[in-house]
Amino acid sequence: MEVDNSDDDIIHTGVTRKRTTVTTTTTTKFSSDTPSKTKGCATTSKVSPQKKRKRQSAGAQMSEENKEVLQLCKDLEKETRDLINKVHMKLENVVCNDPEEKELVITLKEKASILKSKTLLDKIYIGVFGKTGDGKSSLINAVLHKHGLLPTSSCTACTSSIINVETYSGRRFKADIEFITEEEWNKELKDLMELCENGKDDDDSESNEIVENAEAKVKAVYGERGPEQSYQELLKYNIYKTIVPKNNKYSFSEDNAQNLSCKLKRYVCSKKSGEENHLWPLVKSVTIFIPKSNVLPEGLVLTDFPGTGDSNKARDEMWKEYLTRCSSVWIISVAHRADSDKIGDQIFSKTVNTACIGGKCQDVTFVCTKTDQLSTAEFIKEQNISPEEMNISPNDSPEVRETKERHFCVLKRNDIVKKNVLKRCKEKWNRRKHQITSECEFSRDDIHVFTVSCEEYWKVHNDHYKSIFIDSETGIPDLKDHIVDVYLKNRKKVVSVYVSEVCGMLHLLTSLKDSVANEFYKSTFKIIDLALQSQMKEFAHEIKNLATKLENSLSQGCKKAEKVCMKAIEKRVELPSNSNQGYHRTLKAICQKDGIHISRKFGEIDVNHEIAKPLYEVMESIFRNMFQMKRGTRNNIKGCLEIFQTSMTTVIKENLKNRSSTGNAESWEHREKFLIAQGNGFFIDMENYIIEKKKSIYRSPAKSVQHKMKPAYEEASQKKGSKLLKEMKRILTTHLETHKPTMFTYAVGKTMKEFNEMKAHVERKLETELRKALKLGLAQWPGHTILPDFTEELKDMIEKSNEIDSIRMGLECD
Repeated sequence: MEVDNSDDDIIHTGVTRKRTTVTTTTTTKFSSDTPSKTKGCATTSKVSPQKKRKRQSAGAQMSEENKEVLQLCKDLEKETRDLINKVHMKLENVVCNDPEEKELVITLKEKASILKSKTLLDKIYIGVFGKTGDGKSSLINAVLHKHGLLPTSSCTACTSSIINVETYSGRRFKADIEFITEEEWNKELKDLMELCENGKDDDDSESNEIVENAEAKVKAVYGERGPEQSYQELLKYNIYKTIVPKNNKYSFSEDNAQNLSCKLKRYVCSKKSGEENHLWPLVKSVTIFIPKSNVLPEGLVLTDFPGTGDSNKARDEMWKEYLTRCSSVWIISVAHRADSDKIGDQIFSKTVNTACIGGKCQDVTFVCTKTDQLSTAEFIKEQNISPEEMNISPNDSPEVRETKERHFCVLKRNDIVKKNVLKRCKEKWNRRKHQITSECEFSRDDIHVFTVSCEEYWKVHNDHYKSIFIDSETGIPDLKDHIVDVYLKNRKKVVSVYVSEVCGMLHLLTSLKDSVANEFYKSTFKIIDLALQSQMKEFAHEIKNLATKLENSLSQGCKKAEKVCMKAIEKRVELPSNSNQGYHRTLKAICQKDGIHISRKFGEIDVNHEIAKPLYEVMESIFRNMFQMKRGTRNNIKGCLEIFQTSMTTVIKENLKNRSSTGNAESWEHREKFLIAQGNGFFIDMENYIIEKKKSIYRSPAKSVQHKMKPAYEEASQKKGSKLLKEMKRILTTHLETHKPTMFTYAVGKTMKEFNEMKAHVERKLETELRKALKLGLAQWPGHTILPDFTEELKDMIEKSNEIDSIRMGLECD
């Protein structure tokens, strides 16, 4: 195949808007990054402009509707920023001598400065999960239309670190490497060398795999003879300080994806014999930046999670943290076993739990890969498919017959897999939903299934290969559109709020030129401020009730946890019935990582969560109600915020309406719109803060148990000898028995501290920020200095507000 190594992959889109009509014109300049038969990092070949344009258009495919909406959001944000920047410059030129005017202008400039630099959207993460070899990296390469960007499993075992891929404003491909600390590496190296010294156990594959992974890491950093040396001998080489920068970070860039990938292999892949030392055991995370592309909108991050467990605690903690960040999760399985994939089921169950309780995921997508790998003869026999169904006639040549059979069978198998996976997931969801007492952020309709073939996708987009499929049948274009859908669900909301806030400020600026009697200002402020104080007390009372309810439930769970916690630890220290004698290495790995380990044989193990399970049982039912941010009730925080917001909106509208009948009606209407916009933006910010804070509150019980168990984990991990399993069991059980009277009380206290910190922050912000907005919204301009005219800017912002409202309504209908 030919490879085009042009500098970047940039879509330049010009959009002309008139009211709500969108017309899009697109030109492209980018490389196809298609695979090459030639060995090495990159091979340059000439491609005709006609072929290149054809390949580019297909690679950057996005539905016209999504393209228009995405471009409209980008344009509205940019134009709104430009406009508020213009407003800020006008205010900078205002020179006042009157102290009251000076103070007000300073406040207005501060407000404009905040708006023009406001970050509209935190990064949106799509987490990609699956077993090693199921095609995660190949899938990401195909979706981004960057062949070879992420090293695949064909480069031998890949790293256990997280790999993030996102776009940026540069023209080159860039990678940022973050390393674990020297202290973390030295501790891990000591554990690795102990495993290497003890050798393998012929009777236990799980244990042998742990040893093999340890040897691979030591060899990668210290060479083939590394495992034969002692821990102290390896420390003398001082390799960490030699190869890792002082700030634990390293960056590099290349002109194209394939060259970057070649350079990246040293940090994410195991080395082959004779190669230079690889550094992947020292890597904590990798972030790859690609030039801007419509395939991956700016601010959206694809996160490739490791396919297997890892013996480094820092990376495991990062794994858990990134999972709670994900707005969408992809679960990757090979198509032929997708409807019976136990690992996929485990990830699905964990994701749903995280979405409902401790995270922000609102979408789970199953991606069934390698759909082209199918025995057509077996499938035809199994499904009893006739030649007529496949549109095969007696006159067809063997080649044509084979093509028709393959095409029909792959597409039919895709339909079967989709239905089976979706049916199984919805059944699991229904069983879980039956246990949930209220609606949560994640619903059954947020489960999606795609079937893809990366190999056929690249064939379609290369002129030297023939594919029996068209682009849409490879499944990749649908997945690209799904990425944009996830992005737009988030993007449309924040742009709308931003436009509304800027529009509200212009309403205020326009109203200031109209003189308003001082007594009206004072009396109106006093009335609304009294209502604000009253509503604050009511809100604080309701949140306190929720806190009391949470604390009472946790106290009940505390008593139960103290009674049953020994069963949880005994379950992990006893030799499992399906394990051989090598289980001591699994338990040691658990202790080395403070109670958390991901095992091929036993799946994810979190001893801390298991010990704290009674706390979580009472906590989860409350969390589903209390932190439900999709629908407000009196039993959750969102409901309390909505009552507050509705009451304040009513007070503002009623009082300003009364004032408008005795003063300048237009001026009071402007002020009302400013205050309502400010309130809406503020309450959305509060909801986002609460969603983030609930993650640390939910994790608090397990982290508290981990803190209390840490001395026992450390002591047990240092033990050696023939009675290792027995000794580790004694240390862990004795420690838990001794500390259980205080351990769970401590966990409840830490959890409530987290909750009360959130409560205090929200209450403080409600009182200070809303009062500040109220004071500004009811301020008057003495009139000694002439303010600039903002009539045209307001008119422009009203048009933008109507545009974003129109596009938002269209998306919500979808």
